[in-house]
Amino acid sequence: MLSSKYAPIVAITIVLILILAALGWFLAIKPQVDDTGAIGQEADEVRTNIDMIEQSSASIDNYANELEDAPVVTEAIALNAPNVWDMAGFRLRLDDAVNDSGVGITAFEQAPIVEIDGWEQDSAALPSAQVASLFQVGPIHTGDEEEYSPVVTQSGESGPVASGIVGVPLSIEVVGAPSEMLEFFTLMSQPDDALFQVFGAELLARQSDSAPIEGVSDPDDGDVTLAVSGYAYMLNPDATIVDEEQLEPASLGSGSPFEEIAGSGGGGDGGE
Repeated sequence: MLSSKYAPIVAITIVLILILAALGWFLAIKPQVDDTGAIGQEADEVRTNIDMIEQSSASIDNYANELEDAPVVTEAIALNAPNVWDMAGFRLRLDDAVNDSGVGITAFEQAPIVEIDGWEQDSAALPSAQVASLFQVGPIHTGDEEEYSPVVTQSGESGPVASGIVGVPLSIEVVGAPSEMLEFFTLMSQPDDALFQVFGAELLARQSDSAPIEGVSDPDDGDVTLAVSGYAYMLNPDATIVDEEQLEPASLGSGSPFEEIAGSGGGGDGGE
């Protein structure tokens, strides 16, 4: 048993040991423990960021594959919506379809071009917006750092998918048998030809006792008259109409004001 005179010294020594142990904990051990916890947290953040990057990269790869597999529409646009309206080419196409199908054409008109409103599309549904969304979330980090600024942003505004589209209104009237009509429109809708989109059609019977029409075959029972209206299209037109066909000399016809008047003496020099 310790002597009472050493008891204070022992107590003081124990207190000093406890103080030194506490100082050692706060000065040496605790920082290492804190560092270990911080390193573990940073490791979790790194793993989370790696997972996020891998998922985003896989999504971008999918979009890239879809883009690579997407059909090239440049040639289709050039065919179906050129910037110059080729009237001569359309007339030749129409003439071939009339001759090959056997219908008779009684009217063909072109009205002034009209602007076509591009269809509206929600921006969130666009593939570009879906790709941009992959860049909206930055690296995960709990430290005090500047706010993340996406390198790719999406507009968030809805708008027309295409602009600069104009329609060329066309009206065609043909007569003939129903089977000839079918053949005519089959020929007019070949995929290698420019789009002619029909919006309206009026079908009328043309019986054998119908009035004859100059320039087409006489009617038979079961024949019809079909009037259609539709659009051809141009994209960003330059307002040039290609129409360079050579015109045939016009016939004056029986009602010409230049016909010789009976009893006029054959158009002499006018006077004696």
